[in-house]
Amino acid sequence: MRFRLQLTLTLLVFSLVLSFLITFVDQFRMLDQTMDNNEDKIRHIEYSVAHAVSTVEKAYRLYGKELDSLMEQNSRLLQTWYMEEPDLDRWDFQALKQQLGFDIYMINEQNIVTHSSFLQDIGLDFDECCARLAQILNERRAAGEFVADGLDIEQNTGQIKKYSYLATHDKKYLIQLGHNIQDSRIFEEFNFYSAIDQLLDSYGTLNDIHILNTGGNPFGATVSPETSLPPERRKAFEQTLRTGQTTEVRGEWNGEPAIYRYVFYSSNYDSSATQTKVFEIIYNEQELQQVMRESTRWFVWQTVIVLLVTIVLSWLLSRWLSRPMYLAYHDSLTGLGNRSFLERFVPRLLAEHRPLAYVMIDLDHFKSINDTYGHDAGDRLLKEVARRLAAHLRKGERAFRLGGDEFVIIMPGAAEDHVERTLDRMIRDMKEEVIARFPSGGGMAVTVSAGVAMAPADGQDLETLGRHADVALYEAKKGGRNQYRFYRRVADPDPSSTTDH
Repeated sequence: MRFRLQLTLTLLVFSLVLSFLITFVDQFRMLDQTMDNNEDKIRHIEYSVAHAVSTVEKAYRLYGKELDSLMEQNSRLLQTWYMEEPDLDRWDFQALKQQLGFDIYMINEQNIVTHSSFLQDIGLDFDECCARLAQILNERRAAGEFVADGLDIEQNTGQIKKYSYLATHDKKYLIQLGHNIQDSRIFEEFNFYSAIDQLLDSYGTLNDIHILNTGGNPFGATVSPETSLPPERRKAFEQTLRTGQTTEVRGEWNGEPAIYRYVFYSSNYDSSATQTKVFEIIYNEQELQQVMRESTRWFVWQTVIVLLVTIVLSWLLSRWLSRPMYLAYHDSLTGLGNRSFLERFVPRLLAEHRPLAYVMIDLDHFKSINDTYGHDAGDRLLKEVARRLAAHLRKGERAFRLGGDEFVIIMPGAAEDHVERTLDRMIRDMKEEVIARFPSGGGMAVTVSAGVAMAPADGQDLETLGRHADVALYEAKKGGRNQYRFYRRVADPDPSSTTDH
């Protein structure tokens, strides 16, 4: 029973480890696949936004050359007027806007809009709001050449506009013209806002998408403290703008956890200062977490099923395997260890240099039981003897049946006085409780005799101990049976140390 339990536990542990390993690998594979699918969705969104913006820029490059030419023509016209009348206070900017069809901005050497047809921008200080753009303005003022940018935003309205720049002859001002692209037919045909709305409708994980210029300002929104990036997101934005690598930070969107993803974009159709942009993709992980919760729930159920199946299979396998393995090391009649078990058990103890008592036991007149009552009675006697032997042993001590009516008891760490007390009780118990049930013919009672060899004094290997215990057993039988002898006392019969038992 103990062997079967050990085998069951061994099989169970092995099966559980293997099953859990497979289950864990499958679970992590599923989670990795879920994460990859989620990442693929985000990358598809990135591509879709980039394609929408790129389409508008491509359209303006193909069809907007006339607009660039017109902006340059009007800029040079204003440059000439400035040479004739440098006092801008005398200019009628509203009339000029009506005449030219563009908003007009005059930016001084301190990068402040001093005069404009767009009254909301008068006083706008680029050094304060847009340091990166201010540096570009200084370079353009110094160069004195006409430049037309691509898509950009109007600071106070968030509208998408196209701007051009040309310095006055004295380099005191930059003449900036602005054209509202959102009102153009091209933008109506290739409106990337529509593409963004479609993405928001298609993906429940998406919260919002913003297209940011190099100042971190979103297209379609006015520049204000509410639309400005908070420090942590600003840091991520600047890192993406500087390195060109995608950056993510965690935050909140309408009070719920969200991820802010910043994706670098460089236009293939705009080589001006507006070539670079950053997409701010805000998404949540609710769908991902739901899938992971379901996966975890299935993993728990799968683990329970695996556990139950493993227990049942281990129990069945142990029953199937334990019997032949058990019989290889145990006596089929008594259940005690057999000679093979003894030959494995004792050398291991001796290798640990542990003292032990090797007790060889033999039934006296056992043959008379078989002759008188039959082999079935003899088998019952042997089983009862085996049970009684085991009952007298301490933890760690073992009984073996070597064959016929020959038994061996191994008592690790036992002193002689302990061996004597144990054998005294055992012989008395055998005679009074067991052997008395099977009186032999001819007036001879069935009893037990024993011979004891102590290691290491009487031998340091199994063969020597067995031989010396057999010598002591022979002396016990020769002395009248129903007793035991120690080999050392037989080999060295000192009267002061010899006692009959």
